[in-house]
Amino acid sequence: MALTVLRNCSKVLKINVRKFTALPHVSTGVRNKTTIQYATRPDLPKLAYRKLKGKSPGVVFLPGFASVMGGQKAEALEEFCKSLGHSYLRFDYSGCGSSEGEMGNYNIGAWKKDVLYVLDELVEGPQILVGSSMGGWLMLLAALARPEKTAALVGISTAADHFVTAFNSLPIETKKEIEEQGFWKFPTKHTEEGFYTLSVDFLKEAENHCILQSPIPVSCPVRLIHGLKDSDVPWHVSMQVAERVLSNDVDVILRKHGQHRMSEKDDIKLMVYTIDDLIDKLTTLGDHRDISPACAQLKSMRHIVILMTLISGAFAAPFVKGEQARKFLRLKRQSDYWDPNYAQNQWGYTLQEQANEYYTDLRTNAQYYMDMGSLVFDRSLADETNRLYMEMLRDVRAQLDAHTGQQ
Repeated sequence: MALTVLRNCSKVLKINVRKFTALPHVSTGVRNKTTIQYATRPDLPKLAYRKLKGKSPGVVFLPGFASVMGGQKAEALEEFCKSLGHSYLRFDYSGCGSSEGEMGNYNIGAWKKDVLYVLDELVEGPQILVGSSMGGWLMLLAALARPEKTAALVGISTAADHFVTAFNSLPIETKKEIEEQGFWKFPTKHTEEGFYTLSVDFLKEAENHCILQSPIPVSCPVRLIHGLKDSDVPWHVSMQVAERVLSNDVDVILRKHGQHRMSEKDDIKLMVYTIDDLIDKLTTLGDHRDISPACAQLKSMRHIVILMTLISGAFAAPFVKGEQARKFLRLKRQSDYWDPNYAQNQWGYTLQEQANEYYTDLRTNAQYYMDMGSLVFDRSLADETNRLYMEMLRDVRAQLDAHTGQQ
């Protein structure tokens, strides 16, 4: 049964992505914006925020690193909440946007305090926390600190532990150089300079807030949306979060063409639908809100932990059996990826490098899938998946050896 559901999952999602427009309250722009307000805090910078009053559960948006509350996702959520009559709050962290202070003077701990202040002083009742990138990390920290104020979590490209993980992955010599000079030019494509300047103190302080090394005792519903083309934070991070969160109600949604910011129209519609579904789930039984057929169709799939959105290629192969899986792999071998002349011209890769990289990717995916197997699916499905992956890995290894022998 589970295999049948998974085989049909991508087809259903393709249909429903197109049907998201059937939701009358889905929009990617805001009319009649809320006005900026400022929260005065003793010995802390003023916090800028926009608040929409309404029903519970409310929604709170947590931006990413160096991002502000005026982004597309934040504004689309305000329009969505306004149309439903639910409360909504978005804000700028200390040192960011319209809030007081200089960004370089603050850190993960300070921004966590900002989130907790919002939950304690600016909103009423449990909230759905929507965190983008670093905001996804902060929403998890907030859920741990204020479980009574957290109704559900929605992570967009969740960057849990990201700065620390990235720093620890550097060569020892590079880390020593950074520690000696006192700062790290963290590479990014989101600034004109091509980097963020992070102090060593910022990195060391961030270590105090890492959460991926142990179980995460969060029991509320959790939804994690991530793009497979995210070049900033690997989608594997969302899988790690899903594995470690103790809640039994966890969905991971992977977008084949999704980038890190997830700001395309279809990305925003998916985010809005996800929150709409959670509001419906959390609303009392007496509230019979109308929902679109698209929503109703996907609600029946709520307890599938991984919804593979428009996935194809090698990673999709475990969801089909036998000959179909082998066909996926044959097509992959026949693609440009395996053409030595094309790859050499386009990327400067040798065939050996291509094969090694492809093999490594498959092995990594297999390991994550095996790690998640017992948690995500029933045992028989996990075993079948693992068998197919091992078959693919052996086949790729043989191809690599054959090409190596010909050189």
